[in-house]
Amino acid sequence: MSECDKCETEYMSAIFPCNNCIFDPSLNDNFKPKEKRIPFLAIGKNQLTEEVEGDFASCSHCGGEHPLKYGKDENDKEDTLLQFFTCDKSGKSYLFSVAGKKLK
Repeated sequence: MSECDKCETEYMSAIFPCNNCIFDPSLNDNFKPKEKRIPFLAIGKNQLTEEVEGDFASCSHCGGEHPLKYGKDENDKEDTLLQFFTCDKSGKSYLFSVAGKKLK
């Protein structure tokens, strides 16, 4: 193992850059860190409860009611698999349901 001198990540190869860096010919040193990616989320059946009813969610963060929204697929069409809401107070979005069932 050696340490990448660009991003200080340990990696196996002394010839190629580490997996945390990508080639960018526009930079003088030719490398820059990769953009952070959204982590995956796994949800089991035991983490889902009853069917979703209505178009609003009760927010556990502010106590208010917020309209539910659906995610979008790769063609920018509404996809009913994931349902979420955005809290007006915090400005953050929260996952509410998966395949029509509420998260615990």
